[in-house]
Amino acid sequence: METASDMSPWLEGFPSLAQLESPELRRLLETSPITTFEAGETIMGVGQMGGSFPMVVSGTLRVTMLSNEGREILLYRLREGNTCTLSTACLLSGDRLGATVSAERPLSIVALGPDVFHRLLDESKTFRNFVFEAFGSRMADLIQRIDELVFQSIEERLAGTLLELERDGIVHATHQELAIDMGTAREVVSRQVKELETQGAIQLGRGRITILDRGALTRLLPTR
Repeated sequence: METASDMSPWLEGFPSLAQLESPELRRLLETSPITTFEAGETIMGVGQMGGSFPMVVSGTLRVTMLSNEGREILLYRLREGNTCTLSTACLLSGDRLGATVSAERPLSIVALGPDVFHRLLDESKTFRNFVFEAFGSRMADLIQRIDELVFQSIEERLAGTLLELERDGIVHATHQELAIDMGTAREVVSRQVKELETQGAIQLGRGRITILDRGALTRLLPTR
């Protein structure tokens, strides 16, 4: 992990913050260091108090929880220009973090400490609007995620996950990684992807899945 300062160009990824009310407040952001993480590194863990306000500059951040059975479940991913709802909630409430925030891919973030976060929140209407608009948007995503986990079938979830993760027709993920995304067990995923392969929709490889029939996966998505 390494840090660097004087990285104001990162603010280009957050255009709604361009109109901060004073030069002093702008400097608070412009001089905030960028921190980089390798894939798999933990940024904040369960039970952490206070924490920080992470703003994703590049890469992919993931937020996961453990079920009572010890199964890891993905809550959401964050990409460039995103902020973390659960971290925001902890900063606002003073509660401990109930999830793990980690780098899924090589990641660069600006993590505002509690003092900077609360000062900007108190003194800048622009920053307040940015925080609460992002919070509201991410809460809507969380509600949709709960709907997927509770109401969608394994078949529907797998089809949606494969279509979300594919790049140029390839999904680079193990069965365990797909299980975390889908909130289920690896064995369940293994059975379901084998069924899709038998149907000719996908082709399985080591650590990768090739999508052969996108239409077949699309037809499995929920219509409600």
